[in-house]
Amino acid sequence: MRPAFDDPDAGRAVARHLGIDLHETTGAGGPIRITGHCPAHDGTRDVHGVVHSGILTAVADIAAGIASGLASLPRWIVSTDLLVARLRTHVVGPIGIDAEVLRVGRTAAVTRVRAVDHGADGAPLATGSLTASLLVPEGGPPDHPRPFRLAPIDPPADGPRSLDGFFRLTRDGPAPGDVRLDLVDDLRNPWGILHGGATAVLVAETAEHAARRRLGGRWYSGDTVLHFLRPARSGPVVGTGRVLGERPDGAVVAVTVRDAGAGDRAVAEAIVTVRRP
Repeated sequence: MRPAFDDPDAGRAVARHLGIDLHETTGAGGPIRITGHCPAHDGTRDVHGVVHSGILTAVADIAAGIASGLASLPRWIVSTDLLVARLRTHVVGPIGIDAEVLRVGRTAAVTRVRAVDHGADGAPLATGSLTASLLVPEGGPPDHPRPFRLAPIDPPADGPRSLDGFFRLTRDGPAPGDVRLDLVDDLRNPWGILHGGATAVLVAETAEHAARRRLGGRWYSGDTVLHFLRPARSGPVVGTGRVLGERPDGAVVAVTVRDAGAGDRAVAEAIVTVRRP
């Protein structure tokens, strides 16, 4: 499949919804580094006004993915494993992000990523890492000017869409406890498949929804270990959560993400630790 790297609009809708602003800060002879920030606007928050854990994971995926890709040139990358630990629930914003490539090998790249709360004196928000597979895209990699810059665009005059509205989330469908995401073009990446950030939002919401149904009350995703298995191309994409057990600091939920329009095949698996506010 030929990615639409030559189209500046293809696959950029998730980053634009977030309002993420990234730039390359690689030092002379140093590892590739991407830093930037993302506003904690209403479109990143749940119905209780809390920045959604899937948003933090999505921002990590975007920043670390760009850093990994730049470090892998003339090849490019696809995300395979994303680990993110959320360190605090309350977020003032904007969210600061920093991604630094740790290693590039023959087949994979590993990038460390951190998030802080600029509105709370730089308090740590999340830490994690992305492992990505290296490949040679048909038509070559994206031709990004260096140093890299991903600038935000002006938000809609009436404000950003809600989290559920933008990510097309529906709960308890098609089966009770499931969370459904309709795979519209805005949720695709330049490869034309479900964006890793959208997958992260679906995983976090599925884990929290499963905990609410099984255990009652409010829950927020904390530590997330997300494995991307294969592309989701058709949709709708459905997350199913199963509470594995409780522990003193929360509960552990297994999440399976399937592409219902492609024979219901599994496209991602995750283990999420959820915690009460």
